Amino acid sequence: MKPDRAAPAIALITTVVLGAGLYCASSATAAPADHSRAIRTTTPTSPFPAWTVSRDYKVADMISYDGHIYQCIQAHSSLAGWEPPGVPALWRALG
Repeated sequence: MKPDRAAPAIALITTVVLGAGLYCASSATAAPADHSRAIRTTTPTSPFPAWTVSRDYKVADMISYDGHIYQCIQAHSSLAGWEPPGVPALWRALG
């Protein structure tokens, strides 16, 4: 029996066609027809910088973390594990 040389080409074409169909189907349902009812999927930006590790914070510094605002109540250098919600001795939750 001779090997079928067309089989790899058919497999590739099938993959491309099916993949394109899935892409078109998913993009067609991604945006509603009535854009006035579109659901907001982005996180609103905070006027305060995001909390980060290895940064020096001083009393009264304001930061954002996980969608909440915090105020520093004790000067410190941030470390992993000292995220604002878990260290009330360093941060006061404002909202």
